[in-house]
Amino acid sequence: MWFGAHMDAHTFETSVSQAPHGMSFASLIGQGCPEWVKLGGVGGKVAPHQAVQIGVRSFEAAEAALLKSHHVTVFSQEQINTFGLKSIFQSAYDQIVQTTPWFGVSLDINVFDPTQAPGTGTPEPNGVDYRSFLPLVKGLAYQEHCLAFEIAEFNPDKDQEDKTLNLILQLVQTVLTP
Repeated sequence: MWFGAHMDAHTFETSVSQAPHGMSFASLIGQGCPEWVKLGGVGGKVAPHQAVQIGVRSFEAAEAALLKSHHVTVFSQEQINTFGLKSIFQSAYDQIVQTTPWFGVSLDINVFDPTQAPGTGTPEPNGVDYRSFLPLVKGLAYQEHCLAFEIAEFNPDKDQEDKTLNLILQLVQTVLTP
């Protein structure tokens, strides 16, 4: 499960900016720069049909086309607003555990609304409300299918009054609380 405001599914061929931070997900599903795809001696770390992105609200057409062509499920912020985060999370979880025995969660801080988590380098307005997210990950560390939970894209220099830092501490505590 990949929570983030951006798809991060560019390759050097599709990216205008050529910024590597916008290519990480593409590399994980075996697309893009061969050196990145094969890091650790293994190509394609995640089977695209087993990957789910949640909270996307800023992307470019080339990224969406790549993910669609590789059958990656993407739940937009608009879908979250329509169906609710709990419903989207459950759909993503069900899809993943039906296709693989284990999963990991990658959480880009920018998935949250920047009024709640300003400490990121690439904020996008109208994000997930962290209060609806916390109950979904309570005790996730003890889930038999969950192997990893990572938090990415925190930039303390952009944080305001430690809002993002305190949110991260609350996230970690929630994930580790049975």
